[in-house]
Amino acid sequence: MTMGTTGFLMLCGFFATLGVPVLPFLTPKWVRERRSQDREERRRRRREKNAAARRNEQTS
Repeated sequence: MTMGTTGFLMLCGFFATLGVPVLPFLTPKWVRERRSQDREERRRRRREKNAAARRNEQTS
């Protein structure tokens, strides 16, 4: 059984929907940069949230 281009793309799409990570050298540079920015933003928000919780703990 041979698999044409369409079949190959459908298979790739299927794996993508499963959440299989793409190898780093296959992801575009802007995607990697965006992910690192998002990660940093989440870390910053978590730090602020924890700091606020600690302040509330001390005041009560």
